[in-house]
Amino acid sequence: MNTKGDDQVSQQLVANARRKNWSQVSDIAKNHPSLVHQLEPFVLNDLKIGRVPPIELMEIILKTQPEFASQQIDFHGTILHKLFMASSLTMINGQIDVHAKENVARVILDAHPQCISIVNSQKWLPLHSLLTRGMDMEPAIHPEFLEFMIQSFPQSIIMQNSGGVTPLDMLISNSMYDLEGAFRLDSSILKMEYYNPTMELTLRKHRDYVRVWKCLVLMLRYIQKHEMDGDLEKEAEISPLHLFASSKYCDAKLLKIAVSIYDRDLRLQDENGDLPLHLACRKGRTSHDSNDDGNDKIQTLVDAYPDGCRIENANHDLPLFVALNHFECKWKGNLEALVTAHPDSLFQKDCKEELYPFLLLAAKSKELSECMQTLVLESMFEMIRRCPSLIVKEDNWI
Repeated sequence: MNTKGDDQVSQQLVANARRKNWSQVSDIAKNHPSLVHQLEPFVLNDLKIGRVPPIELMEIILKTQPEFASQQIDFHGTILHKLFMASSLTMINGQIDVHAKENVARVILDAHPQCISIVNSQKWLPLHSLLTRGMDMEPAIHPEFLEFMIQSFPQSIIMQNSGGVTPLDMLISNSMYDLEGAFRLDSSILKMEYYNPTMELTLRKHRDYVRVWKCLVLMLRYIQKHEMDGDLEKEAEISPLHLFASSKYCDAKLLKIAVSIYDRDLRLQDENGDLPLHLACRKGRTSHDSNDDGNDKIQTLVDAYPDGCRIENANHDLPLFVALNHFECKWKGNLEALVTAHPDSLFQKDCKEELYPFLLLAAKSKELSECMQTLVLESMFEMIRRCPSLIVKEDNWI
């Protein structure tokens, strides 16, 4: 039962909180921890209107009541979910503080690290909520903060919500249409020294797009490091372009943008002598690619660096043989691109099986499903049509 003294202290606590006298609030909370729950409505009201709560207030509450961070506020989830749906454009002392949301989130996660893995009624993680706000609404997320978010729960990157959408999907879809244009900006624009309000906005948005791209690379690095992508078999850190070429989470459209950014890496061989093209040939098509011409990762890399089709890796395999050994049998956009860029590869034998490409394809076809046999026959026909001399004499087959 509250005493009259407690009522007076309670009134002082609330009054100081309204005036944002945080030092006074902190002193009262320290001496009367049982009254701290009266500060929670201030946080909830701010979040309700999409405003970031004061970091001082959050520190005071969580210091005595860390469990507040894990409570389900409403169908949106915890205060961390709600925080990430608030605006990042927070005014602090008359100035916009774009880091306010990030700073408050750090306080919450420091007090209750398990919050990072709590899902709401729609199976949204806090990371889903963080990435749901589009690029046009506010500045992009800073890569350093995203790394802080996922370092203790990397699996969150590819966890699906009730709609089957992952945080990685959200980051790509929310910014894909902007990224492609952002990296076509003329380099002279970036070197301008005179003041131009319009260009200043353009440059600021460009920096936002760069941050988004860095976040994508960061996510894929964590996927590689924690072996969440079956196509990323290497333990050593690989170049960004090798990363995009080999990951099953990246389709041809995303890879095309990566090529425009990291074109210098097209000729770079990793520790196994693989170009990005070799790694793409290990996968061929992704589940997101269609059968349309030009919508393939192999085609994208061959168009960017045709001579890569002539380069062997440490196992003395050309990209064509890497593709065939990994059951790639689609002609258009895949095998056709490799053969067209290096026609002589049809007259070379695989170093392991000692078979010509069309025979290697035939041998591998036994392990493919029946529905893929049509693709095999088409590819074999196209290969033989380009090297008829190989079937003139049976001796040339072996």
